Amino acid sequence: YRELLVRDRRGYYASKIGGIRLDLANGQAKMSFLSGLSKYILEIALVITALLLASYQFSSTTAFRAIATLTVFVAASTRILPAILRLQQGFLGIKVSLAQAKPTLDLIEEFASVIPENLEIKPISRDHKDFKGSVKVSEVCFEYETKIEVLNNISLSADPGDFIAIVGGSGAGKTTLVDVILGALEQKSGTVEISGKSPKSAFSTWPGAVAYVPQDSPVINGTIRENLGLGYPLSDVEALHCWESLKIARLDEFVATLPNKLDTYVGDRGTRLSGGQRQRLGIARALLTNPKLLILDEATSSLDALTESEISQSLRSFKGKITLLVIAHRLSTVVEADKIYFLEKGVVRGVGNFSELKQKLPEFLTQAELMGL
Repeated sequence: YRELLVRDRRGYYASKIGGIRLDLANGQAKMSFLSGLSKYILEIALVITALLLASYQFSSTTAFRAIATLTVFVAASTRILPAILRLQQGFLGIKVSLAQAKPTLDLIEEFASVIPENLEIKPISRDHKDFKGSVKVSEVCFEYETKIEVLNNISLSADPGDFIAIVGGSGAGKTTLVDVILGALEQKSGTVEISGKSPKSAFSTWPGAVAYVPQDSPVINGTIRENLGLGYPLSDVEALHCWESLKIARLDEFVATLPNKLDTYVGDRGTRLSGGQRQRLGIARALLTNPKLLILDEATSSLDALTESEISQSLRSFKGKITLLVIAHRLSTVVEADKIYFLEKGVVRGVGNFSELKQKLPEFLTQAELMGL
């Protein structure tokens, strides 16, 4: 969802999913209706025919023949009883199902007055004119429904071309902070701006200018090209841009050995790829739109040390050109960061470069020494 959010592709998938669900609902309704329609029509037609025949017989023939015809009608009437019982059962089923459907019906009524968000479907864009890769987080607080504050008065800033890192132990609030920056979660107080706009407004104005790579990149049962262009029509995904992204992610040599290159299927959830290859595919997907702000949430944690080093080197080559916002457990990936934010229990304990934090924070110094840094 976060990847689709920053690419502004929610409208694309909402349209696709909505269309598929509507077609499915229409198909199921027709099947349910038509399966019993022929039986009801035959039985009703039989009874009506018998009635008409009886009326005709009484008016035009002897009583004996009319009674015989009426007998046929009575026999035919017994045929409709099972249908009536089935109708009764159907009405009872509707009544019982209404209780289960009530929450949905209430939601429909509740949202009837809500104006839906305008999810415009735009073509792929690699030219993000006027976009500045700046991030400004001011005094942000956030809490979940448990009323436990996860982020407390967080402030953070990144200028275009900066390499910013967010580090801290498990449960420090790093991923929650990124979700707030992405607009996936709404802060309790404070403001978040990307290129001078709110996150969702920035994504709508410059789709693809911001890219996000999660810790475990999702892979669909499709081709390499389809996974790279996730959310875009295949006709918009150019091979040249695919190879450029794969090269940066150190996956181009592997894809070049595949039988159908970019059009090779990767299997359900990428079963034909290793864990590291799936993750590199996710990184390549993020780079496809030529982003100016790249957010990585433990994106290299599942890679071996050599591949991680190579990708980190590739990303560092963008320093000054792309703003990097990196969440990391491995401090080795953020040694060259311009600014490191050390979080602990939702609070920024320290800010500075690697050397400055080693001097300021004993906890950071301990982690660095454990990693031989």
